[in-house]
Amino acid sequence: DDRSIIRTTTGTLLKVFINSKAAEMEADHPKATLLIALVHSLATLTDGFAEELVVDALWGTGAAPPMLLEPAPFVELCKSTDLPNTLIGLRLVAAVLRRLGDSPAVVGTAPKDDLFMTTKGGIDDDEKKLRARAVEQFSKDMAPVLVSILQRFPQTEAAILAISDVIACAEVGAFTKPNATKLITAFEAQCKTTDMGLDQNLQLVGAWRSLAFSAHQHSSLGEEALQSFLKSTLSRIVEAKTPIKAAAQWSQMACLTSLVSLPDKWKVMAGALGKLPADAAELQWAVVLCCFNSVVWALSSAAASPDASLSDLPDRINTIISTALPLALSSTADSPPSTLKAHANILVACCDLMCLPMAPITDNHVGQAILSVKALLQFMAAGVHGLQETAKETLRVALSSAATEQSWYNHSSIKAASAASEALQGKVVASICRTFLLNRASPDMAPPLIALWPSTSFKSSSDNIKQLFHALRERSGSDGLAIEKNAMLSAIGDSDDLSPETMSSVYALGAKLASLHFTVTDKHYTACKGMVEFCIQHSTHDERILHGGVSYCGKLHRGDALTILRSLTWEDPSPLQAAFITQLQKTAKVAETSAPKVAAKRPRAEQEVDADLAGAMASSSPNTQARSDGWRGRKLEATTANVPDESGTMIATEEWE
Repeated sequence: DDRSIIRTTTGTLLKVFINSKAAEMEADHPKATLLIALVHSLATLTDGFAEELVVDALWGTGAAPPMLLEPAPFVELCKSTDLPNTLIGLRLVAAVLRRLGDSPAVVGTAPKDDLFMTTKGGIDDDEKKLRARAVEQFSKDMAPVLVSILQRFPQTEAAILAISDVIACAEVGAFTKPNATKLITAFEAQCKTTDMGLDQNLQLVGAWRSLAFSAHQHSSLGEEALQSFLKSTLSRIVEAKTPIKAAAQWSQMACLTSLVSLPDKWKVMAGALGKLPADAAELQWAVVLCCFNSVVWALSSAAASPDASLSDLPDRINTIISTALPLALSSTADSPPSTLKAHANILVACCDLMCLPMAPITDNHVGQAILSVKALLQFMAAGVHGLQETAKETLRVALSSAATEQSWYNHSSIKAASAASEALQGKVVASICRTFLLNRASPDMAPPLIALWPSTSFKSSSDNIKQLFHALRERSGSDGLAIEKNAMLSAIGDSDDLSPETMSSVYALGAKLASLHFTVTDKHYTACKGMVEFCIQHSTHDERILHGGVSYCGKLHRGDALTILRSLTWEDPSPLQAAFITQLQKTAKVAETSAPKVAAKRPRAEQEVDADLAGAMASSSPNTQARSDGWRGRKLEATTANVPDESGTMIATEEWE
């Protein structure tokens, strides 16, 4: 399962099962043998997470289980000539080393409802010493095995990534010099000659950092290998002349620029930034990431040395933002998830740069960023909706009598994919909101972003926009009416689009904004009343705004609703006007004796209701509403009779036409 609390609870049952079975076995390491067999059975159901899941479940929140501290059975599994068995062994070792280092399990994005269980009181000294000895022993035993695996499975992406995970968690100082030399040389050669994607290359960062920059006696060997790798990659990029001919090398460069500063290679990066093809999203993100890392290294250098010059940094930032933002806008409805992810990462990088004090951002930059957010949210929504529907179906199957282990895994994997989508969408929305919260963007540019509130598919993203609205309203020192007006106008747009999607979005935005007003305690009530009046006024130009303003009607004080109701001059109300009037009547607690003439979606038999009877009912009980089912076929003649206002004074019967 993708929730740690479920895995921890399951681990208790798993320990009982292994202990009971181990008593019947005669193997040298019965518990570890059973554990490996269990992982083998789960490996067919999970996508590379079986080892991490099992180790995390067994470990729980207590001390390290003894069965996981015996390197021998895991080392023997890694020596297998069968690649799948070798990968299982490497992933088990990496998972154990990661937990020995007190790092959390790496099993994807956890859902928001996960309840993380932590160790109470920390780790005592004896446990720390036990773990340190275990890490050292694992590292010593695995060093020669890692070299043999690289020789046995050359240029195999899965093997390189699994080995890099082990190196990142191991104690490199425990390697003997011959083993360290062989491993570093072989690892460098495989990284150079194996073409991998951007995400895969970024997984190598931890291993290279452990080899070259950790405090151990072999770090000089690691630095030499890293420089050799960098020199080889740069030479191939320069020879290629265009980024598309060196796509694999730019993915490697993204990894390398995360490790070392290359201040003299900015021209190479900037040149590639201007030659990016439109249909290579991963390559676009790789080059943008290299440029982004160069800015981060420059800021880091300035922080370490106050004398460092940052005079060219604004120009660098402007070059990146001006070139990369249009790339983030190039997604389409047919773009695959990998393209949307790459463009989302590009947008986040640009927004992070825009937040820097020296960034020369313009309103055009902010506008492009908001348009990119709008497009990405729209395109991601379809995928999110598909995941949610699939999750419902997989859960139904998993709960049925025909459920299998695969059924539960299908449901869990879909939930994990949905959680990853939530994290990506949240990152996109948070990044653009941050530019406003840090005063790097003008508040006047915020309404179009607030208008995207209904487009968010997850509560975390919705909360970010809600927080932005509150912050801007408080910062303005007003009731926020201008922000709400402009947000509503942005949602409507300039065209006369009456599609269900547009109308639904307008209504949803009005409902969300109106939900921030409270009838009794709202200190911004004037904005609520102002929005109703503004919707009525603007409806003479565009009636669609009434669909968004109808939710505000329910937040009015009764007397204000009645006053606004009596001031209306619509003689032959349209369907949108009729719905607006109906909500005002409900709020004012006025009996609906007759109603406007509008086209009904379905034919309905009209029923005549005596107007005098309706007036008598309203007079006897202000809370009673006499509805006419045939109101869709007559001219509006709303009668108010003896309805008290806010002060309790009775208002005489008046005719409103």
